[in-house]
Amino acid sequence: MALFDRLSADRPERVDQKGNAASILEAKAEAMHSLWQLRKRHFVSTALHDAGMGIMLTLSIAESRSFDAGEQSVLLANQIAPLEGAALVDTLVQAGLVVATGTIPGRRSVGLSPLGSARMRAYIADFPV
Repeated sequence: MALFDRLSADRPERVDQKGNAASILEAKAEAMHSLWQLRKRHFVSTALHDAGMGIMLTLSIAESRSFDAGEQSVLLANQIAPLEGAALVDTLVQAGLVVATGTIPGRRSVGLSPLGSARMRAYIADFPV
């Protein structure tokens, strides 16, 4: 029986064969991010690719790897223009999903808030990879 066949679809605290829940969530976040980038390459219209989700997935991966993320690095990794990206980060901060340290756009450190982290873990756990 495959590993994912043995896992409950409604439990975000899934574990791999070594008992490591984070590695499953990290692998799913990476797969989701790759699919997001693929969709972005195929569909030029911004209506068909959501930069905010790219930021959230990047921050989820950074969190699972215990990396500190600079705003500029996150935007560069997602190929988001600085002005658009700063506005998106501000929107995510106002939504309570992201926290930013510092006040100068582009030089801030960003990460998931506890709410953002919980929501992304639940969303990623439900993704059928």
